[in-house]
Amino acid sequence: MKIINLPDDIIINISNYLFDYTSFYCITKYFKRKFYKWYLKGKYSEKYLVDEKFRNFILDQIEDPSKQLYIRIVYYSREIDINILNNICELTLHCCKKIKNVDKLSNINKVRLSFCNISDIELIHNINDLDLSFCTNIKNIKSLSNIRKLNLCGCQYITDVSNLGNIYDLDLSFCIKIMDISKLTNVHKLNLSHCVNITDVSSLSNVYELDLSFCLNIMDVSNLGKVYKLNLSNCVNIVDVSKLGNVYQLNLSKCINIIDVSALYNVYDLDLSGCINIIDVSKLGKVYNLNLSYCSNIIDVSKLTNVYKLNLSFCINIIDVSSLHNVYDLDLSGCINIINVSNLGTVYKLNLSNCLSIIDVSNLGNLYELDISNCPNIKTDLSKLKNVKELFNF
Repeated sequence: MKIINLPDDIIINISNYLFDYTSFYCITKYFKRKFYKWYLKGKYSEKYLVDEKFRNFILDQIEDPSKQLYIRIVYYSREIDINILNNICELTLHCCKKIKNVDKLSNINKVRLSFCNISDIELIHNINDLDLSFCTNIKNIKSLSNIRKLNLCGCQYITDVSNLGNIYDLDLSFCIKIMDISKLTNVHKLNLSHCVNITDVSSLSNVYELDLSFCLNIMDVSNLGKVYKLNLSNCVNIVDVSKLGNVYQLNLSKCINIIDVSALYNVYDLDLSGCINIIDVSKLGKVYNLNLSYCSNIIDVSKLTNVYKLNLSFCINIIDVSSLHNVYDLDLSGCINIINVSNLGTVYKLNLSNCLSIIDVSNLGNLYELDISNCPNIKTDLSKLKNVKELFNF
């Protein structure tokens, strides 16, 4: 019968519907095969905990639980013994308040324990991917130095991270008591977002991907010019960004005290949205993806001719956009003082929504995508736009 060729996920969905694993046992015997992966969640994962017969049945359907068995348990109020769950591929325990024998977690490749009531993790080690986010009772993390990917987001009582310098991917966001990060020099991907007590980031020059958003007390970023991907959004005390010109992807959104961005002409992907004191953007014409939305003091955009994707939304003082005809993806939404868009007929994707002063769009008939929603003063016969592939007009 062709039913033998059904994919594993369909067969498992059948079992979930039936939930009678004795009947399902007969079905799987008829199929005469093992399963490649098995995902247990909800009432099935809880049944795995308490029903030995069901547990043995599941284990009989796969060849190697350490590579094939995935278990997710959420909001479980009873005690969980890790001895039952060890030696599986991936374990998720979310908001589980009673966890026993956490030392056995070291036999699992990927473990998520977010919002769990645990504090003693000294015997946890050698896990490839460990998520302890918002386990707020954790203080001592000395045993975690050998983990490849570690998430400690929201562990608000952690202060000493000096032993975590060799972790590949480290998330310490919202760890508000951390001050000294000088030993994190070899971390590849590092998230320190909302670590409000950090002031010195000079040691992080070798980090590949670095998130310092909402680190409100950082001022000097002159040593971060070698970082490949850098997020400094909402770092309101940063003024000088002259050393960041070689960063590949740079987010400076809402860094409201930045004025001079002339040194950033080599950045590939640059977000300056909400930098309300920027006026001169004449040096940014070679940036590939440039976001200047809500930069309300910008007037002259004539030098941005070679930008591929350009966001000027709600730059309310811009009037002349005639030079932007070579831009591929152009967002001018909310630019209420723009009147003439006749020169933009070669743009591929153009957003003019909420441009209240625009009257004539008759030259835009060859665009691929055009948004003129909430442009109440447009007088053009829309039949002239019939060649536009995607037209938004609400």
